[in-house]
Amino acid sequence: MSSGNFLPGIYEQVQSKRLESFLEAHPELRSIFSKIDPEEEPSKYSAFVSRFVEAALRQKTSTADRLALCNELLEKIFSLGEMQHASGDFLPSSEPKLLTEITPTYLAKPGLPRPLTPLA
Repeated sequence: MSSGNFLPGIYEQVQSKRLESFLEAHPELRSIFSKIDPEEEPSKYSAFVSRFVEAALRQKTSTADRLALCNELLEKIFSLGEMQHASGDFLPSSEPKLLTEITPTYLAKPGLPRPLTPLA
C-alpha cells in the first residue's frame, strides 16, 4: 500500500491490521473510524473476506483447484455447526454451470429475453 492508494475522500473500509500499519506509517493522513452497526457486520466482514477469497481463486490455474479451494472453505464454515441448513451444499467436482433461466414447459420455446447488463 502506498499513500497514493488512499486519496482524500469518504471510505467504508473495514479496519484491518494491514490498514492500521499503513496509517501508522503515514501520519500525514488523518483517518476517522466509526463503529460498524451490528446489523451491517455480516455484509461488511464478508465483503472484506471475499477480496481474499477471489485473489486466492485467481492464483489457482485450474477449475479443479478452484473448486477444491471453494469446497475446503465451505467445509470449514459448515464444520462450525452454525449452518446445518446449508451443510452439504458444495460445488460439484465437475465444472459447475451457471443457471441462467427456469421457464415453465407450457411456454412455446425456452429463452426469455436477457438484459444487456449482467444481473450480477
